[in-house]
Amino acid sequence: MWVSKITLPRPPEDDVWQHVFSAIAALGNGKKAYIKLALEPVGAEWLGYRGGVSDTEPEPSMAEQEKYDSLMGEVKNKITILYFHGGSNYLIDPVSTRPVVAKYATVAQGRVLSVRYRLAPQGPFSTALVDALVAYLSLLYPHRLKHFVNLSARLQLSCAEILTAATLLHRCYSYCFIYIAPHPQKKRQRYDFMEQSMQWTTAYS
Repeated sequence: MWVSKITLPRPPEDDVWQHVFSAIAALGNGKKAYIKLALEPVGAEWLGYRGGVSDTEPEPSMAEQEKYDSLMGEVKNKITILYFHGGSNYLIDPVSTRPVVAKYATVAQGRVLSVRYRLAPQGPFSTALVDALVAYLSLLYPHRLKHFVNLSARLQLSCAEILTAATLLHRCYSYCFIYIAPHPQKKRQRYDFMEQSMQWTTAYS
């Protein structure tokens, strides 16, 4: 697989935080306060298919930009997948999910951006959501078809991200949303999200 590390720059303004906390305030009862950490650059990895090598082939000694250029040289599809790993909000790193993410890139014949969002307890709620939104907004222009792939605990993160983005942009883009988890209790959340998404699609189409 090709792996190219990238750092998404910190937004110069704090609009992301303002809108996230506005949404929290609108849904809450005002009795609970949340820690507002500073916006920071968001780490991530571009992953893509690498032909002519085995799965255990080590990374080549190249600059990150060279790796990315080589990755894009093997991309056959314009699909961009935005991937959030699981881990109950405090475990795992994109490095540990590289094998499965590489499979997504191979099947899609596209590229995958695997986000290294801040974890608890150093990054309490809603830090992960803010980092995810920064990553998403960094991919918006020029707009490309995006697929959201989520593992376990990241279901809520992507649901919140898509609906918040629809509010910010006053429009609804087309997405393929893929959720993978062993927890049956999250099925209800998925159905609630799908119903809400249909309402947003109707409102902004």
